[in-house]
Amino acid sequence: MHNYLTALLCKGLVALPNGKIHLSDETRLSSVARYECDEGYMLEGRDVTRMCGINGHWSGVAPFCQSTQKKQHTIRGSIN
Repeated sequence: MHNYLTALLCKGLVALPNGKIHLSDETRLSSVARYECDEGYMLEGRDVTRMCGINGHWSGVAPFCQSTQKKQHTIRGSIN
């Protein structure tokens, strides 16, 4: 007898700009998605890993990659 729970799939994950998502078992039930940012970026958000749940959805909220480079602000103007 086939166990329907093992065939359960979660919907695809949205691509991570400036990073990668590593899946432990594709998008099957209990698969873990681990997020990693490219060099020069840092992972922001509370959910660094997410799990495919019995409801067919990934747990938590997708993190994002934030640049570690400080932006230079240019102030224009003059002093009289």
